[in-house]
Amino acid sequence: MSQNNDTRLLKFTLAVYAIMVLIYGFGYMLIPGVMVNMAGGQPLYHGWLRWAGAVLIALGIGSILTYRNPQHQGIFITVLILGCLFTSICLFYNLYSPEEGAYWWFPATPATATLVMAILFRLGSIKAKDVLYPE
Repeated sequence: MSQNNDTRLLKFTLAVYAIMVLIYGFGYMLIPGVMVNMAGGQPLYHGWLRWAGAVLIALGIGSILTYRNPQHQGIFITVLILGCLFTSICLFYNLYSPEEGAYWWFPATPATATLVMAILFRLGSIKAKDVLYPE
């Protein structure tokens, strides 16, 4: 099998993930107040959201770099799988114990998206194992 076929699912997932985290990252870094208002949550210190937005942007850039050259990037993909899985768990927990006045759809959308991303990253990493972890 060619390397291109082995990495097709992984590269698709990296592209979708990069777009998703860059949108959320720039939103939380540049307009955190708008993001909180969209969620219907209580006001909070924006610094807590700005730094998280910056981390999301860094993950998006890392995803773009990995998309361009996935060779030897198994550890980064594992980090993305775990990050998506843990994010999904946290956001689904928010649905179980919502903040008063918050909209249920705001955590439900990224919770579902990050769970799907974790699954796609895992499937893509299995298929691209020889590229991510060459001997």
